[in-house]
Amino acid sequence: MKDEDLSAEALRAENAELRGLVEQLRAQVATLEQEGRALRETTARDRRIIEGLPLLVYLFDIVDVQSVYANRNVAELAGYGPEEIEAMGEGVLTTLMPAEDLGGFMRNLERLRRAADGEVLEHEYRIRKRDGTCRRLLDRVVVYSRDPGGAPRVVLGSVQDVTEQREAEAALARAKALVEHALDGIAVLDPAGNVLHANEAFTEMVAPGERVAGSAIWRWLAPGPAGLSAEQAESLFLREESWSGRVDFQRADGRTWTARVDAIALDRQATAGAAMAIFLRDITAEIASEVERIALQEEVIEAQASALRELGTPLIPIADGVLAMPLVGAIDEARAQRIIEVLLGGITAQQAAVAILDITGVRAPGAYASDGLVRAARAARLLGAEVVLTGVGPEAARTLIELGADLSGIVTQGSFQSGIAYALGRRRRGVRPSPADERSASDRGRLST
Repeated sequence: MKDEDLSAEALRAENAELRGLVEQLRAQVATLEQEGRALRETTARDRRIIEGLPLLVYLFDIVDVQSVYANRNVAELAGYGPEEIEAMGEGVLTTLMPAEDLGGFMRNLERLRRAADGEVLEHEYRIRKRDGTCRRLLDRVVVYSRDPGGAPRVVLGSVQDVTEQREAEAALARAKALVEHALDGIAVLDPAGNVLHANEAFTEMVAPGERVAGSAIWRWLAPGPAGLSAEQAESLFLREESWSGRVDFQRADGRTWTARVDAIALDRQATAGAAMAIFLRDITAEIASEVERIALQEEVIEAQASALRELGTPLIPIADGVLAMPLVGAIDEARAQRIIEVLLGGITAQQAAVAILDITGVRAPGAYASDGLVRAARAARLLGAEVVLTGVGPEAARTLIELGADLSGIVTQGSFQSGIAYALGRRRRGVRPSPADERSASDRGRLST
């Protein structure tokens, strides 16, 4: 009986121990299951992250030259679908990659076989799209695992499409080269007017041989009324979205020069003010040329005006002591005065006894013409010459009478030819005007319609 009791007690103890072990195992299993779920969730999350990356992330066996893992195929970056990629088979890279790029790709694999842990190797290559254009890809690779001998076996890499970035960089490089080689001075000013960047032409214009970056543009403005003050320049350059005008600058040696300035705000949305792009063109020589051109033009205009005045008051010697002035066109006050001056000058110079004024080509003479003719006749009489008016048609006669022109002392003849004949007849007779002649001329000078 006693032995049976001991056996039962031992069994109960063993059962209790087994139950405890079972509970521990259950707890461990629960923990493992929980850890497994967490690991699966983490793995799924990491996979979603990797799959969602805009990059191609891959593991590649560089010994067997085959893919171990990739979140997408490189051909997808070129716009190919899964079926098209599958149809390319293992030669997808040789199919898509230009020959000159493929050689560089294989050489990069050789570099990987000598890479140290943590060393990042970069390589760019192109892949050809369906339409024949190429996308440029940047490949960054590190050693992921090594074989038992320590040589790299699997590498971890990422591929980024940098086509637009490289195109933007090329465009920026071209723009920079254009700015740096421009003949105009170009600079960028901060909101306070300090030079952030300037091309060589700008430096040569404002401060040859000096460093202009960091200096305020106001320091190079010319003083005095010909230049802008710092306040004026700041108001124009920095407070307006754009401004254009002429500004005088002064170099360190005191020489003043004039620039055509164009200022443009680069970013008016900036809360702390906008940087400004300033374009300078030295127009000093242009202004000097323009001044010279204007002066020359004025000389030409004056010469032409002088020639026109001469043509407008032509004085023709007909014979000794006889002058003729055929007039054409309208006669204003200035021309009337010119007629008097030229006529009297000719009478004096030629010692003329008779001066013929032919108005055949004059449109209906107005007040200036009538007054000029009267004053010319009076002045000529004072110099001892007789004035003969020819070419007076009916309309001109009517106009002269309506204006009340006093033609006393002026002989009138119907035509230029008859006027010349009259003057030559006077010359042959050697007759100079006398008081009686003046009275006769006065009678002949009365016009009627």
